[in-house]
Amino acid sequence: KTAGYKSVKVVQNVSDIESFLAGYIEEHQLLEMERFHFHYSGHGVFNATIELDPNCYLRAVDETILVSSGIVGDCLVGIEGKLYSVMELKTDLLKLKSERWTVTLDMCRDRRSAMKYTVCIQNMDPVPHEYLSKIAILYGTSELHRARDSNSFTCELGRLVRSRRTPPYIVDITGKVNESWDQKK
Repeated sequence: KTAGYKSVKVVQNVSDIESFLAGYIEEHQLLEMERFHFHYSGHGVFNATIELDPNCYLRAVDETILVSSGIVGDCLVGIEGKLYSVMELKTDLLKLKSERWTVTLDMCRDRRSAMKYTVCIQNMDPVPHEYLSKIAILYGTSELHRARDSNSFTCELGRLVRSRRTPPYIVDITGKVNESWDQKK
């Protein structure tokens, strides 16, 4: 099923999500779309590691500010552990010519080892105001909450949609999914 989309591309087991998406964007950069939807089901991590380069700094009269090459926040994890930040994902997706963008992130956040995660991101500009009302990102869990395949956002949203006559409005989805989970307790 394509849910009304003219084109659907399903990709599994990507080791470098950022590079894959860059290729997709380059290939489709001239295509004008009414809506572009990106769905991710997989591992995620909230990256809290920042690497500082003592040779990269800004100096003011009364202080020196070290410039980080990393960012703190939610990241998608490729199958070989390469991270791709959600902030960068959003900025990259906005390069596509679409009237609206929706993103669902159904990320399991459960560290299974003592693996150290780091992600390096160049300085980014904020998303322009005219795009803010045109992009929606739905997270599979609240920030820093654990998620597993057995209780994923996607599974619960599927149950919710199947149990209703009409699908919920996009602005109501996270609240309705949370209500559904609360009713199970």
